[in-house]
Amino acid sequence: MADAQVFWRAASYNMDLAAFSRKFAGDMRGTQTGTSYYGIYAPGTAQSASGSGAGWSDAGVIIPWTSWIQTGDTSVIEENWDAMERYLNAIEAANPDGLWKRDSGIPFGDWLSPRERPTTRLIATAYWAYDATLMRQMAHATGRTQDAKKYAWLFEKIRAAFQKQFVHSDGYVAGGR
Repeated sequence: MADAQVFWRAASYNMDLAAFSRKFAGDMRGTQTGTSYYGIYAPGTAQSASGSGAGWSDAGVIIPWTSWIQTGDTSVIEENWDAMERYLNAIEAANPDGLWKRDSGIPFGDWLSPRERPTTRLIATAYWAYDATLMRQMAHATGRTQDAKKYAWLFEKIRAAFQKQFVHSDGYVAGGR
């Protein structure tokens, strides 16, 4: 699902993927069988077997957001809201300090970095912050005022923890201290 979330915006710009986005989002929701986390590939199985992974699992939030941004159709948000909330609530419950240290799944990380390889914790926390911003935008678009405030607060909590842990005084972001 990581490849899909990375290229979905370009693909949906070049082709009408609205119907396929709704179908694929349903497949992603299916990977939450027995867990609040999205799997790493979709369609999944009828059981929780694919595992999860920061960046890969975040496609469950990123793809519905991308479909909405590209089409303006909020129905994709409505269809996926409960699953997306369940995912972010599970991350927060396991990581109340704002750093995604626990339950980040398979540690794929960022193997493409030309320099220092960022830690899985850095990548996971950055994706969690990104998900919170997307959820805030989708909440606003669908009239969920309280949820928009909740996700704005969550983003600020994650941002503060991220800066404290990963951003050096010179502004350099490093894989951990």
